[in-house]
Amino acid sequence: MSPRASVMPCLVTLTCRRLLLGLALIGCAGLVLWAVILEPWRPRGPFWEKYQKVQLSMTEKEVKEILGPPILEEFGGGSLGPYCLAWFEGDQTIAVDFDLDGRVTEKRFRPGRHSGWVHEPVRESP
Repeated sequence: MSPRASVMPCLVTLTCRRLLLGLALIGCAGLVLWAVILEPWRPRGPFWEKYQKVQLSMTEKEVKEILGPPILEEFGGGSLGPYCLAWFEGDQTIAVDFDLDGRVTEKRFRPGRHSGWVHEPVRESP
């Protein structure tokens, strides 16, 4: 057996390992770019955009102008206490809490039935 013949299998194995390592690194880099650029976990779409328009201290009327009539009304404190209105679109949910004066105190968005709620700090409307 010539020395050249015994070196060839080593070179082929080394080249294959480098190729596999390179492909693995490219795959990892692609996954990181996908996660950073596309942000698949971030809610988006028209229902999310409507949610973003709801601001702290808006009136119930202003919120209904943005979201339309609510699908669910919940009066946790009875008719004299704070209350919550909810809107649904597919698996997505928007819930908005109001105080006794009918002004927004909190808002929540749930992108899917099996997702957690997104609580965002709400800002005062101008």
